[in-house]
Amino acid sequence: MRIQRLQRLIGAGMLVSASVALLHAQGRGGPEWTTSGFDAQRSGLLRADARLTKDAVQKGEFALLWSMKIENTSRQLNSLTPPVLLDRLIGYRGFKSLAFFGGSDDRVFAVDTDLARPVWTTILNYSAPTGGRPSSSMECPGGLIAMPSRRTALAIAAPAVGGGGRGGVRNGSAVGEPGRGAAVLSQPSPQRGAGPPGGREGRGAPAAPGRGRGPAPIGFGRVDPLFVVGSDGFIHSLYVSNGAETEPPVPFLPPDTKPSALIWVDGIVYTTTSGECGAAPNALWAMDLNVPVEERKSVSWKTGSANIAGASGLAFGTDGTIYVALGTGATAAPAPDSIVALNRDTLTPTDWFTASGADFNATPTIIRHKNRDLIAATLRRADRSARRSPSPQRRLAAAITRRRSQ
Repeated sequence: MRIQRLQRLIGAGMLVSASVALLHAQGRGGPEWTTSGFDAQRSGLLRADARLTKDAVQKGEFALLWSMKIENTSRQLNSLTPPVLLDRLIGYRGFKSLAFFGGSDDRVFAVDTDLARPVWTTILNYSAPTGGRPSSSMECPGGLIAMPSRRTALAIAAPAVGGGGRGGVRNGSAVGEPGRGAAVLSQPSPQRGAGPPGGREGRGAPAAPGRGRGPAPIGFGRVDPLFVVGSDGFIHSLYVSNGAETEPPVPFLPPDTKPSALIWVDGIVYTTTSGECGAAPNALWAMDLNVPVEERKSVSWKTGSANIAGASGLAFGTDGTIYVALGTGATAAPAPDSIVALNRDTLTPTDWFTASGADFNATPTIIRHKNRDLIAATLRRADRSARRSPSPQRRLAAAITRRRSQ
């Protein structure tokens, strides 16, 4: 079943709400929700889910579980980001299932989704030498806007059919069926990528050189870090157990920008900026976190002037190609009203699809079908004449999926 959003956080009332079936679908037939749209393809698809089913809805097992008020100061229409989830945090008091989300006043929250209890709150200190003033602009509200990310596989491995096996839904962490012990603590083995080096909590085991194996499995007792970017543009890596910094934060974006959701793939963190907020260009940004802290520098690809559409910003094809959708007005990019394919190592365009007057308004979704990556994106309007007489760019872009599958 395709899910548009795992969980809605109501910013105006600063309430966190949870659904039994949604929150406990994690770990029951698929990987956890580590980034916006669930996976690097932004598919929103939990494969082989044994709990979120038509029968569960009809039996009343899909229902509101709890709500919680979160203390946070809104910035214009922004308050709380959507959450990322961790299904099995091992602590001295047992297992926990947690949700992590950002607050617009530079706070990061962790909530126990079983018990509706706050676990920790971290306030990100503003470190940039400039900026930091609250914005009165609806387009550029400032604050912590970008949804955090955990380590995310480039492509999800085919899941095993089955899962929990129980017809009902219980209010408890997904740590295995009664009498069968705890679930396996390592993540599935995706198709690509390499975990970051190091031996501390959240770093995992060192991976073999090169890419191709996905995030390294997390050893018993270890956990993934949580990656967050604050209003000052610094990238933070936080322990999921207590919200403390795992290493010093470093500048990633200019301060007071309007970033999209973060995503970590193969040790590199990505986002996009739009609205030219904070005097920053509309661009795709990346930073390699595999190198020592003092050597980390961000790189970017600038659109010229067009916004990169969607709250998720970018999507990955299963071969690692980055796709972004541009609104009207691009000058330096290949063309306005385009879906652009970029090389993830160099952030340079490799191909594009143009639809005159489309003004794309959502992040592309990548759908794997018959050994091809199909790209879907919504738009505000379309030029009918362009559909009758496809431009060379449209024909060229239609071949993207064919070439990627060869």
